[in-house]
Formats: sequence, structure tokens, C-alpha cells
Amino acid sequence: MNSSLSDAIIDTEEAVILMKEATVNLNVQEVGIIISALQLLELREERYIAREYGSSTVLYNKFETLMNQMDSSDTGPQDDEDASF
Repeated sequence: MNSSLSDAIIDTEEAVILMKEATVNLNVQEVGIIISALQLLELREERYIAREYGSSTVLYNKFETLMNQMDSSDTGPQDDEDASF
């Protein structure tokens, strides 16, 4: 089992994997997208997220700290065509 999944609990009867944390590799542009999305949250969305998952401000601060540690010298506009979901 991958060390980043060491906190996983495997229920063999239902074949369900529950994780507490996951490690995700993000580049500087992806971190910037998450920061931008967090900045655009409306108050009702922030309240919903806080009730369901925890403070979005804490998450924003983590990503902002991460962004400040990353090399952002190549963060101009990107030509991604698949911008809508």
C-alpha cells in the first residue's frame, strides 16, 4: 500500500476505501486556479463549505503559503481550451 494511503481503512465486506488524507501533485497554475476559486466564493457558499467541510479561509491560507513557496515565474495566461466543466 502506498505510504500516502497509510491512514486508509479498508472494509473488505463492502470493498470501500475511506481515506483521511491524500497527496496530490499540483503545479503553480493549478494552485493559482484553486486560490482564485476560493477568492470568488460568495458568503453563502463559504458558509455551506464551513458547515460541510471546514473553513475555506484555512484552505485558502494553506494554498497561498504554498504558492509563495513555488516558482511562479511562468504564470502568465494559459491557452487551455477545456475551461468549462
